[in-house]
Amino acid sequence: MRKLLLICAALATMAVPASAADMLVKKAPPRAPLPVWSWTGFYIGGHIGGAWAKSDWFEDPNQNGDNALAPVGFQNASISSAGFIGGGQVGFDYQNGWAVFGVQADADLADIKATQGVCFLPFVAATNLPVSCTAHLHSVGTVTGRVGAAVDRTLLYVLGGFAWAHEQLNLTCTGCTAIGSSDPFNSATTRDGWTIGAGLEYAFASNWSAFLQYNYMGFGTRDLVFVGNPASIGLVNQDVRDHINVIKAGINYRFH
Repeated sequence: MRKLLLICAALATMAVPASAADMLVKKAPPRAPLPVWSWTGFYIGGHIGGAWAKSDWFEDPNQNGDNALAPVGFQNASISSAGFIGGGQVGFDYQNGWAVFGVQADADLADIKATQGVCFLPFVAATNLPVSCTAHLHSVGTVTGRVGAAVDRTLLYVLGGFAWAHEQLNLTCTGCTAIGSSDPFNSATTRDGWTIGAGLEYAFASNWSAFLQYNYMGFGTRDLVFVGNPASIGLVNQDVRDHINVIKAGINYRFH
């Protein structure tokens, strides 16, 4: 009997540390969950990219000179240009579940330029005077809203809104004037239009994200006046239709 009591006491003594260890394991605090990325907040950044544009010129009903040579609506020039852009953007995003809603404004300096060696064909055929046309985009920008779908740190989005572009158009006709100017007619204007696009953005660090984006910008058809140099040479009116395609890559710093 005495041996039985000693065995029971020993077993009880061994069970106490095991029970205490079990209690310690059960009472250990759970691990903190990993932080979930959020797209909500303001951001600022920069980008670079490439663009290609099209500028089509047509005879205008108010044209001052060659209605007899070309009918109203005749296409005098079609200029395809390409070049580079670079600038910055600011914006704000708000995330609700997987959906992300945002607004963004961007502006770029641009060098998108091309020359059509022979334009205004009816005039050239009638006068045998060389004429060339040049389109040069100096800056572009947009103000857009965007809607996206987020999968953690990856965001797919579409966007749309307002677009603007500043362009210089030149009509060169060497020998058309007594002064023999090589660039007697030009039009410089800032045009407004619209844009749509899509992009992919990835947050690669706690406050940094990188993106790749495509934009189409349409500016419709506008009646533009080409002013002579000097102005005493006269005026040329053209209906000008422009559109631009832009692909850009950039980086954002996000304020969380």
